[in-house]
Formats: sequence, structure tokens, C-alpha cells
Amino acid sequence: MNNSLFNRRIPTLLAMILLLGGIGVASYLTNSSLQLTSQASPDEKPQNIRVTNVTDSSFTVTYTTAKNVLGTVSYGTTQSSQTALDDRDKKSKTPGQYTVHSITVSGLTPDTGYIFSILSGGSVFLDDGKPFTIKTGKKLDGDQEGTFTITGTVLSSEGSKPGTVLVAVTSQNAQMYSVLSDTNGNYLLKLSKVRTKDLSAFAALTPDTKMDLIALNNSATTRASFLLQDPSVPTITLSQNYDFTLGREIILPQAASDAGSFTFPVLQVNPVESATVTIASPEKDESFPDLQPKFSGSAAPSESVEITLRSEEQQVTVQTDSKGNWTYRPSSPLEPGEHTITIKARDGKGILREVTRNFIVLAEGSQFTEPSVSPISSQSPTQTPTPTRETPSSTPTPIVHISPEETPSPTEFIAIPTTIPSPTVTPRPSIQPTGNTSLNTVGLLAFMMMAFGAILLIFTKGIRI
Repeated sequence: MNNSLFNRRIPTLLAMILLLGGIGVASYLTNSSLQLTSQASPDEKPQNIRVTNVTDSSFTVTYTTAKNVLGTVSYGTTQSSQTALDDRDKKSKTPGQYTVHSITVSGLTPDTGYIFSILSGGSVFLDDGKPFTIKTGKKLDGDQEGTFTITGTVLSSEGSKPGTVLVAVTSQNAQMYSVLSDTNGNYLLKLSKVRTKDLSAFAALTPDTKMDLIALNNSATTRASFLLQDPSVPTITLSQNYDFTLGREIILPQAASDAGSFTFPVLQVNPVESATVTIASPEKDESFPDLQPKFSGSAAPSESVEITLRSEEQQVTVQTDSKGNWTYRPSSPLEPGEHTITIKARDGKGILREVTRNFIVLAEGSQFTEPSVSPISSQSPTQTPTPTRETPSSTPTPIVHISPEETPSPTEFIAIPTTIPSPTVTPRPSIQPTGNTSLNTVGLLAFMMMAFGAILLIFTKGIRI
């Protein structure tokens, strides 16, 4: 009798425990999954993203968020395997929550490409589904001559202390350089390391250099222009714009500043918006009868644009004008056939972009390969309505025929390795990971518990029979 109870009741009881336990774990995982999916919110979304202070061994990522959230940057050369904390957390090693974020990535290799992603709150933010990219500059010895130090104070829109404000400056030929103010709005910017926009040398700064300044927090922005002969900038107020280049204060209305000639890029964008580096000509699969076609496009103003032509590779670097436009015409004729043009340049955020287009160079005399109107023979001005096609008296110039199916679609993408795995954030103490990687394992165990419980229940029913 005891053996009968053991053989029947105990296995049945165990089967029920396994089934109920598996169902309970599965319910918990479902709830956890819903919570993880709903973690991202508009309050965490990075805005006003910029890359500043690029040197041969470091760069700074700045942005704002609607509310106080934790912010870090994951970075690496081929995958985002390392994490950098906010500049205010470097000493304590304990991440804090802010609305204005400035994260410096240091200890890098000169003249090397890096990728990075932004961890804001509990979500990872990319650039249109791909990691952001940046390339460090070449190593430069010493500091530039005639160092300038910019100082000033920013007030809130109400004229009170604004808390921490992000302040950045640039000029027509200099890179963006940024710093965080203190909680009273006081800031200090040393320009001893400021480079040219292409990072190849220190920027040539003189007392007559016009500087453009932008200061912002998560709710307001102000802009100001001044000359380096007086680097002590007068007090400015958020939501107002100023021009100190005439030796007196001029407050510009917001609408006027948007249409003005500020050289500082206006970058109120989010991580998924399009790049500003473009190719205007050639258009998609455009055909050129000219063996030396003229190419054009846009990038950031006064930015170096690296142009590569293939099939026979040619490489050249051109400079954009003050409006960000560039043009280029090959110095020697291109061979008839299919070619590609690839440009690399930094956009207004200081992020390296790459754009590729396909185009076709026609052989000389083949402009009428596919005419919409049949050409009229110069020797026969009178057209004869006959279906018989005239045989040309001279040998026609060979025409290059390229099947549309053989021409790949042009691509526009960020210059990153094609085999880069999805960026991951390396967990650090006090930093919560963006997801629970053990959920899949626990889910599998829950399924196994339910399956084993069901089999055991069926088996015990068999014993009863």
C-alpha cells in the first residue's frame, strides 16, 4: 500500500509542482519582457548631439535629455566593448543623472577610426540603426602659439543661476571645442589644443579671429559672436542671441539669428536623422557623355572632403566653401563604362560620414544610345516613311551596353566595418545593463519544467490504469 502511494501520489504531486512552477516562471518572464521593452522613453532620448574636442587620443560626446538620466558612451574600434562615464563622474567612478551630458572618451590611438553608441537611461541609442563613427587626429607636438582663454557667464531665461550649461565655441576654420559650466553658469575654455576642422594642425587663432559661441541646457539655447581680442565674453542669457564683434552688445531676435551668418552649426537633431554629407552629382546611375564629368555635393562648411573614384582608383581631397558646397572634376579623362564615386567627410556634428554613388561614362559619340527622337541623317533631309532601317555608311562608334540588373544600387552609409556586431555596453558597478541576458536561459528552463511535468503527469496516470 505504501509503495502504491509512493508510486502514484508523489510523482503526480511532483508533476503538478513542475507544471505550476514552469507556468509561474513563464508569467514572470513575460512581465519582465514587457517592462524591459517599455524602458525607453522620450525623456531619455539624446538631443543636440555633437562630437567636440577631438584630439589624437580623445574625443567628447555632448547631448541633452529632457529629464535627469544616467548617460554613458560605449566605444571601440570594431565593437563597442568599453564604457566612458560622464566627465563629472571620472573621479568618483559613480555615474550620476543629468540633463546636460558631456562624456570624454580618452586613451585612444592617433589617426584611428572608432565607433560608439550612447546609453541614455535604460536604452542604447544609435545613428540610424548603426553606431556613430569618429576618427582621431594625427599626433601633434606641443600646443599652438598665442593661446587664448575664453571666460564668461550664462544666466537662465529668468536671469537666475541656470545650473550646469554646455558651452561650445568654433570659428570658420577651427573645430568645435566645448566645456561644462559650473552650477552658477560660469565657464572657462582654454584653446591651446584647438585644431583645424580636418584635425591636421592647430588652428591659426589671432586677436581678429571671429568666434561663434553656443550655450544650452535641456530647455533653452543662446548664441553669441565675439573677437578673440576680448576673450572675456559679457554675461549672456539663455534664449537670447548676441553679437559682440562691433564692440557693443547687440541682442538679436531668435528669428533673425536663424537666418543670420553664424558659422556654428545649428544641430537640434536626434540620433536617427539623416547625415548632412551628400552627393548632388552624379545622381543615381547617371550617365555622362563627358569623359571628365563635374561632381558636386555638400558637407560641413570649410570641411575637407576625401573623394575616391573607381574602377581605376583615383583619390583626391577637396575643401568645401563657407556654405558647405564642394565640386570636383577629374584632371584626366575617365574610361567609358561603370564607375563609383565615394566621399568621406565630417558632418555638422563632427561625425565621419561616407556616401557612395554609381555612375556611367559613355563612350564618345554614344550620346544617342537611347534617343527619344531618332536622329535625322544630314545627307537625307527628306524622311522616307518606310519600315526598312537605313544601313549607316560609316562604321559606328562602339557603344557600351550595361544591363540595369548588373548595376548595383548606390548606397549611403556610415564608414564603419561591414562585419561590426551589434554594439554592447560593458557593465560596470552601479550601471544597470540595458537588458537581462539571462532571460532566455531561464525561459528555456521554464519550458523544460513544464514539459517534464506534463510527461510525468501522463506517466502517473498510466500507473493508475
